[in-house]
Amino acid sequence: MTKVNKFKSIIGEIDQLIKSNITSLSPEFQAWKVKVERFLISEYGGESYELKEFKKIRFSLSIYALGTPESEFVAACKRGLERAKAILSTYLDELEEFDVNEGEGDVKKVENLAKPLILLSHRSTDKKYGDAIERLLSSIGIDNNQLIYTSHPLHKIPLDKNIYEYLRESFGRKIFVIVLWSNEYLDSPACLNEMGAMWVTLSDYTNIYVPTFDFSNPKYYQCAVDKNKMGAVLDGSDNCKASMVELKNKIVDMFDLHIDESQWIFSLDQFMEDISD
Repeated sequence: MTKVNKFKSIIGEIDQLIKSNITSLSPEFQAWKVKVERFLISEYGGESYELKEFKKIRFSLSIYALGTPESEFVAACKRGLERAKAILSTYLDELEEFDVNEGEGDVKKVENLAKPLILLSHRSTDKKYGDAIERLLSSIGIDNNQLIYTSHPLHKIPLDKNIYEYLRESFGRKIFVIVLWSNEYLDSPACLNEMGAMWVTLSDYTNIYVPTFDFSNPKYYQCAVDKNKMGAVLDGSDNCKASMVELKNKIVDMFDLHIDESQWIFSLDQFMEDISD
């Protein structure tokens, strides 16, 4: 059995598990979970993004009492399995389209797909802040083809590409999303679609807010993001500066970058000036 067919078989078991009304403690679920993890380790490695993202999926209740009915545990397991199916299917699409057995050229494509990608999700009206973030990312070594930022000519959607199809393909990769929140962002269907794709694919993300963002906006509380996840407000404060250092460290680790610290300090100071103008 080829690895593609093996992976298809593993994903195909999800529907039957859901129909069986299992919980995360069921032997059938435990056996399936082990198969998934072993496959991801063999294909991507024990420290891979794919394995870590799978392990983030919750298949049980976070909080429950002694008298919590079993039906709630079944429902929680079902939600987790549905999420797992969505994210594992994106990995399967990659394997099917770029099977490494088809030739050296396809191997290189697979390697490219395995590399992380950053999406700067933003509203075009917030271009001032988006441009400042783009310059900061470029200063630490993020290449043009590693960043999707549609308001910049070097990071835009390629010519003749369908924008939503291109983003769909991108969410099939190891994608890290920087969400640039503003009140205008919440009024944009395109921006909310990007955020929805981020949620469905369980993509890692960081929240960054323009200084005028209204945290009491009811539309914000309807969004599928963790409101308790600490973000950064671009208000020029020391907290803002410290958060940018943390973001830099995260991206350097994610992309295995080696940076010039003196250049970074200069770029960070320039960033703080840019968002304050």
